[in-house]
Amino acid sequence: MKKIKKLRPHYLIVAFLLLVSASSFGQMEQNKQIRNDKTAAIINNFHFVEHQIRKYEIKLKPLMLQAKRNDSIKLIELKKQINEEDVTKKICSAFSEVFNDNEINIIYDFMQTSAYKKLTNSGEIFKAISYKFDDFDKEIEKINVNIDETEK
Repeated sequence: MKKIKKLRPHYLIVAFLLLVSASSFGQMEQNKQIRNDKTAAIINNFHFVEHQIRKYEIKLKPLMLQAKRNDSIKLIELKKQINEEDVTKKICSAFSEVFNDNEINIIYDFMQTSAYKKLTNSGEIFKAISYKFDDFDKEIEKINVNIDETEK
């Protein structure tokens, strides 16, 4: 009975450590899921997957028409790898190598701002930039008219 009473504090300490470990693991998993969700939102917002798929489709298409034998087989294997799931995994891996959690949070938080929306979606910045180059465009137009007139 004395041995049980002596071991009881040890059991409590072990149980407490297991509980803390399980809680920490759960928090880490939750943080990992939040990071993955934010990374996916960033990747989707900037259309990284679509751009990579399009890039390799453009590269592979002419090669597939010209390749022979083993090269042709290798190109078919490569084309199979250019799918949304595989490309997304590679891009997520690249994000993990380049961005830490804080940087992912900063990018994600910026995407939620009106400044980001003005920069990327509204066309407002492009209109403002275009307006600032009106004088430049007018001078180019004058030169075009002069060239057209001299060619007649």
